[in-house]
Amino acid sequence: MGILELKHEIEANAKKEAGRIKAEAEKEAWHVVEKAEEERKKMVGEARVQGEAVAKEEERRVSSARLRARHNISEAKEAVVVKVLDELSAQLRELTLTKEYPPAFNRLAQAAVKELGADKAVIECRKEDDALAKKLGFPTEAIDCAGGAVAKTVDGRVRVSNTFETLLELKQEELKRRAFLDLFGA
Repeated sequence: MGILELKHEIEANAKKEAGRIKAEAEKEAWHVVEKAEEERKKMVGEARVQGEAVAKEEERRVSSARLRARHNISEAKEAVVVKVLDELSAQLRELTLTKEYPPAFNRLAQAAVKELGADKAVIECRKEDDALAKKLGFPTEAIDCAGGAVAKTVDGRVRVSNTFETLLELKQEELKRRAFLDLFGA
């Protein structure tokens, strides 16, 4: 074997070894790329899951805030309606100072006596309304009320109340509903 042959053999072996090293390096590079791609996919997946969790939490917060806002609006509307009913009650008390009150008192007292259905009755009313009640021909007793009257049997076992407070209480839900409609349209 001559030097030339030895040189060719060394070159051939070197090329072979270089090819093997290159193939291993490419294989290793491919594994690194695959591993990096898997890691990227994993990170993207985790980010997506975290993003979805953050989005769901944000959606829950927004929903909760909307619910609190609706509750606050509802409470504010209720407060306005209560104020309207309080104003109505005040207007009824002021009605007792007008000339329209005596006929209204007579209607309320007579309706209470009629509903009572007894032959004899006692009218309970404000001290200020005692003279109006006596004109109806019934004995009277003083009570604390804003206006109107209560008719009761002589023994006091049955009572029919037509006081302003009772009438407001009986009509409270209807008055609230109408106030909501008038004020808020719903």
